[in-house]
Amino acid sequence: KRLRLQSPVSGTILNFNATCNSISGGDPYEKDWLCEIQPSNWTEEIQTFYLGEKATAFVRNELVRFKDFISRQMASFSPETSMVVLQDGGEISDQALSTLPQAVWENFENEFLNLS
Repeated sequence: KRLRLQSPVSGTILNFNATCNSISGGDPYEKDWLCEIQPSNWTEEIQTFYLGEKATAFVRNELVRFKDFISRQMASFSPETSMVVLQDGGEISDQALSTLPQAVWENFENEFLNLS
């Protein structure tokens, strides 16, 4: 499946990694990078990045938001299993969206990532 991602910085894309097929749990500095960007407004844009405790809080909030998203989607597309999706305490498996219906993937892109 494919997903449109927005870059956190503006600039010119210098290179794409055609061999990358995973962005989770890999080696982002050597073989699993997505693209190389020459930033055009780095000094100003870096001011909006979350660092340290703010970054940790953001990631924790996004994990809760993702779990809530998955629960809502499962209730919409598979009501009979929606109550057991996170029964183990809410641990998210690798590639959690890959086995779900295409509509869930599209909702993730358009609603969760706010790309629409």
